[in-house]
Amino acid sequence: MVDRRRPLQAALGGALALLSPSGALALPPARAPVEAGVGVWSASGARLDQLSLARGWPLELVPSFVTEREPGVRWVVWTSPSRSVTSLRVRSLGPHGEPLAERALPLRPGACPEGVPARVACWRSSVQRLVMDEVDAQHPAAQGSSLLAEVGGQVVVSAGAGPVGSWRVGAPRELGGRGFLAARLRVAVVRISEQGSPAVGEEATDAVQRARAAVRAASLVWGQCGVTLEVEQVEVVAPPPPRFLTVGCGAGLPARGGRVRWRLGGRPLEVRVEPGDSPERAARRIGRAIERSGARARYAWNVRAESAALPSVDVSAVDSRGRTLELAADGAAPLSQDAALCVQLGSVDLTDGLSHFSNDDAALGTVEERALLSAFDDGDPSTIEVLVVPSFAGASRIGESFLAREGAGRFNAVIVDRIGLRASVRSYTLAHELGHVLLNLPRHPDDYGVDTTSQLMDADAADASIFGPRRLTLADCRRALTESGPDAFVPLLRWVEAPPSLTAAAVAP
Repeated sequence: MVDRRRPLQAALGGALALLSPSGALALPPARAPVEAGVGVWSASGARLDQLSLARGWPLELVPSFVTEREPGVRWVVWTSPSRSVTSLRVRSLGPHGEPLAERALPLRPGACPEGVPARVACWRSSVQRLVMDEVDAQHPAAQGSSLLAEVGGQVVVSAGAGPVGSWRVGAPRELGGRGFLAARLRVAVVRISEQGSPAVGEEATDAVQRARAAVRAASLVWGQCGVTLEVEQVEVVAPPPPRFLTVGCGAGLPARGGRVRWRLGGRPLEVRVEPGDSPERAARRIGRAIERSGARARYAWNVRAESAALPSVDVSAVDSRGRTLELAADGAAPLSQDAALCVQLGSVDLTDGLSHFSNDDAALGTVEERALLSAFDDGDPSTIEVLVVPSFAGASRIGESFLAREGAGRFNAVIVDRIGLRASVRSYTLAHELGHVLLNLPRHPDDYGVDTTSQLMDADAADASIFGPRRLTLADCRRALTESGPDAFVPLLRWVEAPPSLTAAAVAP
């Protein structure tokens, strides 16, 4: 029997049992009704089991016309009403457990959100934003409310002597998946000539480090959509030798009748093209001559340039082991002696800059670009090729991308030059060009509407501050998942299941 004059005493997190006068257990043990724990909630009131990076500015800097606002997240501790918890320590860790940031968060009493047990008191932190880099974290308007974090990492919360909970950092919950998205990249830094300097860096080791740093910077930006960029390999390579003949070139005119002469493995080959032969028919004549020489012909059917009469065709020669053979002109004579049909070697000369496509031939790229891309294509369309070149011809380009469009022979590839790689946080050239590929977006939003210079996909912004071209919207994230996700025609992004978060652990008394 319980003596009403003597109050019961219980410990937080303990159990309550009733005994008979003889000491026997009268009722099964019952958990004490008082619980304690910690959780994290969005500003809309949703309890989160995974965190994501902020995509916008701190609320103090958001203009009134911006409709997508991200108030951030708030940690809530619930305890016995008789107890108070005045602060939490929050630590952000990278994907490999490396420390990124740490901060003490003061707690204040406040209303308990939905999902918290009954009969408890709640202590709430200020609103916090998880941001992608120091530029966002160190802005005066963000200090104290922004925590550096990285996709694939976690945020660990401690109270008193030890950790009480952890949350993984992944994709926005609006995308509907668990974990984060990953894309695979192969990177080649191209030398200016066979024995020349690499496009960036003093020597090969330095070039590889700079290329990896550029990919990491781009990956941090795409972390706003829960995307991380995985580098499969980085190599320093020489420009490739000529490996194909392009038939038709930019004009795509039919032949008037004449001869085409070239060399394969030091051996001269020649074919006659007939009047009215299309570039495709002439290419097949060239292919048959290659096969009569003992090699195998391989054709790349290009889409038609906008100003061309007919599409061009690239013809290469492959030996019995599948290796592409080097082609050459036969002396000083032109490859084609036909008055209308153009035939050109697919050669690369970077000493005068890489010739780049225009709106006319954007779908297929220039002959020089096709020669460069085909030499380093691994044959896997789900891998994005990134090539770093010394420069583009002229002064108007620092990066280009090749999209998976119908009929495109070269796609899911990016070329940036030395200036584009050095631009880094001023214009995020690599992240921007990868955006064209992941979003399958051939042009820029400001080509059609309002020029929003803070958006990553802006065409011409350069600003290293928090207001620079570094933002992705939720619409961008959804488009990337649709165009390049696991269900896309060419899946470039795959879901990576993160280890489970350790949430709502008991707060140490």
